[in-house]
Order: sequence, then C-alpha cells, then structure tokens
Amino acid sequence: MSSNHYAGYSDAYSANALIRMTIDDSELRQGLESTKDAFKQLQMKLFSIGRNMETIGRQIAAPFQAAAKVFADFDDQMRRVAAVTGAIGKGGRNNGGPWWSTLHGARRIILTY
Repeated sequence: MSSNHYAGYSDAYSANALIRMTIDDSELRQGLESTKDAFKQLQMKLFSIGRNMETIGRQIAAPFQAAAKVFADFDDQMRRVAAVTGAIGKGGRNNGGPWWSTLHGARRIILTY
C-alpha cells in the first residue's frame, strides 16, 4: 500500500469520528450528566460536612466564651474592690498580693467606720 492510501484512510477515519461526534453525542452528554450529578452529590456532602464542623466548632468554643466572660466579670469586681479598699499600693502595684491587699484594705475600712 502506498502512503497515499494510509493518508486517505486516516482522513476518512477522522471525518467519520467528526461526524459521529457532531451527530451522535449522546454518550458524551450522558457522561457529562453523570459527572454533573457526581459533582452535585460532592457539593451536598461538602456543605453537610461544613455545617457539622461549624456546629462542633461552636460547641467547642462556647465554654471558652463563657469562661472569658466569667473571668472578665471577676476581674472587674476585683478592680472595684481594690479601688474601694485601697488595696493597690504605690505605683499601681499590689503590696503582698491581691488577696492580702484586699483583706488589708477591707480591714482598714471596717476599723475606720
């Protein structure tokens, strides 16, 4: 066979493939639809995982948020007590630690009234 014969066969095969692709694209459409469905399922699973992770994250963070609020409230109360009792020493430093200073300041208030 000559090389022209192979070239003709190749051209005919390419033309046949092109015609098949343009006329009968049902297999391609079916493949794309199944891919689309698979991606839709993946999307729904990822959304579900994300929702679950958000819920778990909120549940994990809730005690820390509550603890931070309790600590802030306690700190505010201790600052008020220190301000009222004079528990803060010179230069804004505690003399003898916060509890001793608060006790000493409270004792001073009680003894003066």
